[in-house]
Amino acid sequence: MHDIVRDVAIQMASRDPHRFLIRCDAEKTGWPKIYDHYTTISLIPINIDEIPVGLDCPKLELLHLEGERYSENSMDIMCKGMKELKVLALVDMGGISALPRSLGLLKSLRTLSLNGCYDLIDISDAIGRLENLEILSFRKCSRILELPKEIGLLKHLRLLDITDCDRLEKIPHGLLSSLSSLEELYMENSFRKWEQSATESEDKRMASLVEVMSLSNHLKVLVIEIPDFNFFPKDFYLTSRATIRFHISNRIHGELFGGQSSTGCYAFENKLEIFRSDATEFMEIQIVRVLFKKCEDLILGRIKNLNKLDSTNSLPSHPINPTRVDAQAKSNMPRPTSTELFYQLKIS
Repeated sequence: MHDIVRDVAIQMASRDPHRFLIRCDAEKTGWPKIYDHYTTISLIPINIDEIPVGLDCPKLELLHLEGERYSENSMDIMCKGMKELKVLALVDMGGISALPRSLGLLKSLRTLSLNGCYDLIDISDAIGRLENLEILSFRKCSRILELPKEIGLLKHLRLLDITDCDRLEKIPHGLLSSLSSLEELYMENSFRKWEQSATESEDKRMASLVEVMSLSNHLKVLVIEIPDFNFFPKDFYLTSRATIRFHISNRIHGELFGGQSSTGCYAFENKLEIFRSDATEFMEIQIVRVLFKKCEDLILGRIKNLNKLDSTNSLPSHPINPTRVDAQAKSNMPRPTSTELFYQLKIS
């Protein structure tokens, strides 16, 4: 039944004036023989070393390809023949180690998604030339080691996703604060080497949480991992237009407590995870107190002085999801407090 519905939908979408081409068996049919009238092409799976020389798609606005093989020559052919492209998604493509300079020809490009391009390392060559880019996603590009400073030139960028770039070690200082239109930042299982104090020379400095917080006038979604909540500046106050949704954690990658912790998608509840910390210290930080008030999913593990949460009146006023508290944290307390009982009730 699903196949029938899919085939009917594809047939309807392929008629004028839509001019869509959608194929889920592209490994059998390959690149279309007639293509110059399409505005949208989605081919799964496809090998883009099959793209014909002299390709010309003057009306194409969206291209979505998923496959295993890639050739730089084919990428050049695509960029030269699709200059009106607004959305380019190359998913799970092997063989892409660097973005070609020809990508800079796509002056109308608004969305670039290279999710799962597991060989991608160098993204510096052309990225700064995509001056109209609004959405940039490198989710699961696990070989990227550094975000180039050229990303800071993207003044219209609204969404940056580097989720699961687990080898990412460097984000230059000033890059994030340069993104004056950024609304959504996703960095789960990614960069953790946040700068706490400016001790290095300018060329070696890393991104800091002060930079991230400076975006709070327009930032609507924030997903980050940090080494310690003390990296947040204690005297920094969020603006009235503070982040709407967040997932902030100091969890070490692979450290699970009370089940799977990963957000893994764009739809999630406000989540705060704090591990191996002292409540006396982190509740002195204004931003942390605000996050406590707004969180819907609270995970605490190996927390010292847990009773300080109650004394600071920082528990969320709205109902929250079942909250997990490490037994080790509770065993260090001489007797149950009202805060501890609250969490025990939430667990049951």
